[in-house]
Amino acid sequence: MKIETQRQSDGFDLLTLTSRKGSCLRLSQLGAGMFSFLIEGREMLARPARYEDYAQSRSYYGKFVGPVAGRVKGGILEGEGRTFRLPTNERGNSLHSGSLCYAFAPFSYAVEEKADSAVVKFSSAFPTCEDFPARVEASIEYRLFEDEDRIEIEMALIPDSPCPLNPTLHAYYCLGEESVYPMKLTLGPRKVGVYDEDLLPLGFGENRALDFSLGKAVGEEAFSPDTLPVGGIDHAFLAESKENKAVLEGKERLLEVSASAPAFQIYATNFPVHNLLLGDGRLDHQGSGITFEPVSRMDRNLFRPAGEPFLRKLSLFFKKGGRHGTL
Repeated sequence: MKIETQRQSDGFDLLTLTSRKGSCLRLSQLGAGMFSFLIEGREMLARPARYEDYAQSRSYYGKFVGPVAGRVKGGILEGEGRTFRLPTNERGNSLHSGSLCYAFAPFSYAVEEKADSAVVKFSSAFPTCEDFPARVEASIEYRLFEDEDRIEIEMALIPDSPCPLNPTLHAYYCLGEESVYPMKLTLGPRKVGVYDEDLLPLGFGENRALDFSLGKAVGEEAFSPDTLPVGGIDHAFLAESKENKAVLEGKERLLEVSASAPAFQIYATNFPVHNLLLGDGRLDHQGSGITFEPVSRMDRNLFRPAGEPFLRKLSLFFKKGGRHGTL
């Protein structure tokens, strides 16, 4: 594995891992995220072309999000006899923990080379503060394999007192193509998130338009009335079995995603960033990328015991193959 480090203008590093097979993974010390993943020179992630835009963007491109991903009404979470008031940053509610979000925090890192792969581990300790009265040791590991276009990711959070936790990786995938809307998405049987007018989660139910159990194009019914009030795809998809897997098929490649979390929050770029140049040279647009964020159920208790490691795993396997969607 070829490993290179490049210091950026903000003082943080981009690490580049190039496998024996030739795939190239770039990781950011700021936000402990994926900046880029190239296979045969083609970008698999929808992300800003410039690092500066990536670092500052509130679209969380490729970043490690925590301690609590998702929207929280009024920023208030209660459990274990405690009340947490997360910073609010969206219409009086908290999205992805507001100003506490790991996506904009610096991390230390270490690199370990193995016979078949290389591992980069980012870690940081987030101290107790008024909005989050618990100290959390957080880490995320990325493992790139030498002979497969495969990335294994493991998130670990250890709190010193009971607190809500729901970490995720907020990467957008495009498989080297202009739009994800024609791509075929297969999810298996799912319950789909139900939301109020502020897009706050209310629970789960059936949704015919967002039934991908037999596989269909991402954009086929993305703007059906059944997706309202979201208006597009930005829903939690709850697996009905213990296996949480998804398959995204493009023209030439497919992505197999699996996670230890019970649900994926899937967002298909409903609101592109105006005049943002992406890594493939195009401007951001509707359907430029799609996320598979591993998440917990927001309608259940998110509190975790003190001292108990909370682990979340995510596997990304990019393969040759794929086909056109059905639009």
